[in-house]
Amino acid sequence: MSLQIIYGRAGSGKTTACFNLLKELLNTEVLFIVPEQISLRTETEIINNFAENKVDVLSFERLAQRVFAQVGPVGNQYMDTALKHMLVQRILMALDRKLLYLSSAHQTEDFSGVLVETINELKRY
Repeated sequence: MSLQIIYGRAGSGKTTACFNLLKELLNTEVLFIVPEQISLRTETEIINNFAENKVDVLSFERLAQRVFAQVGPVGNQYMDTALKHMLVQRILMALDRKLLYLSSAHQTEDFSGVLVETINELKRY
């Protein structure tokens, strides 16, 4: 199994390159991952042009659904506040020399707590 990522600006030939690869991959299972907004159009083109191929066109959301269907969802185990503080403190210690503007602030006792609260607030919005 291999992974090929084809990217570029609009009109740069990504779709053509993908379809050329599909021609080479007859009788091979292919997952064709595309953005949600073009998944229907891409599916239609593949059905019309590559009906004999084993191609599944998936958006990122549908890929996640397939993964969860096969392996099951990850348990809903959330970190408690103490563990979040410890994790943030460990990250701050690892980045000690890179935190130019926060070099003195991150060494204070409750700075990790402030960061945890800020992250929680940002996640709410």
